[in-house]
Amino acid sequence: MAVSYLRIFFLIGLLPVALLSALNLVVDPYDIFQTGILRESGATQERYLKIEMMKKNKSFDTFLFGGSRMGTTVPADIEPILPGTHIYNFYVSSGNQTDNLVHGLWLLKTQPQLKTFYVQVDWPDSVGLTKANYQYWTHPEVLHQSSAGFLAQYLFLLSYNAIDFKIENNSTRKGEVKRPMQGGYYYFPKRDQEIASDCRAYVAKDPNFTAIVAPQSPSIDQRKLIDANLAELEQLIQAAHQYGVDVRLYITPHHHKFLDHINIDDYRYFLTRLAKISPFWNFGIYSDVTMNDCNYYETSHYIRSVAPTLFKVMSNTSKDSGLAHFVTIDSIDQELNFVRLNFAQHRTIQDRNPR
Repeated sequence: MAVSYLRIFFLIGLLPVALLSALNLVVDPYDIFQTGILRESGATQERYLKIEMMKKNKSFDTFLFGGSRMGTTVPADIEPILPGTHIYNFYVSSGNQTDNLVHGLWLLKTQPQLKTFYVQVDWPDSVGLTKANYQYWTHPEVLHQSSAGFLAQYLFLLSYNAIDFKIENNSTRKGEVKRPMQGGYYYFPKRDQEIASDCRAYVAKDPNFTAIVAPQSPSIDQRKLIDANLAELEQLIQAAHQYGVDVRLYITPHHHKFLDHINIDDYRYFLTRLAKISPFWNFGIYSDVTMNDCNYYETSHYIRSVAPTLFKVMSNTSKDSGLAHFVTIDSIDQELNFVRLNFAQHRTIQDRNPR
């Protein structure tokens, strides 16, 4: 009789675990198991799925690196501008230069057809690999860890917010975000339609587009963050050159409200440090692109139509030199002077005592 009771208690104890694993397989909140029962995407585990895809597909010779601001760049839009390329967008959400480094090193070792990395360099706001959010965990093979243990954690975790988002995106917010993994990018179909049909009305709904933003004070911590990020980027460039892979850099065309909050002295420090590492295209200025709210989903992420404009400038097929400058160590002083005047001309609130 005692044995029967123990067996019952044991089975009762296993029931919640079985139900939780079944829930994670059916809902698949991070899209990691690719069950496809719920068709619309959730909080997609891009870092895992993109490595899995590259293990099976070795046809891409050009990779785009960056955080979610890079994510709206559609390879099919860029390949005609760069004839002969086969491009994959390897952006990862909340990505930083550490993400670019570890993924770049893995690709260099596993993709012999590789020719070029394009790295969109954001204003640094983090460094290191993200461990606090399951959506952003790095693929175990990249870190030389066990894949079985990695997947088991996703099978038995309870992430209410991710489950809720996946279910909501399949019901009331059906298809709000699309992530075609074969190209690596994402887009918001409803928002795209709203912007195309009546951009002025779309912009009016978001007060951030018109908010007054004051620049930050100079920060030692920000400069440490800049140094840490660019040290990771420099490692990627050095490793790529050892494999004969070209690395091309361009600064993100941040929305003008985003630029408003950057301290000009810290920004000039950032540009100077970057120029010492590699030449780059500087789109991070007030321009016809960054001053046009209709080019952005919000004050952080630009829409699909922006990226082809950037690549036309970088490939010298566009004559619009007002969108960016190509910066080298020899021209950095000239660029610093231009940026100081550009920021002073367009900001509502000026930096205090800029150098």
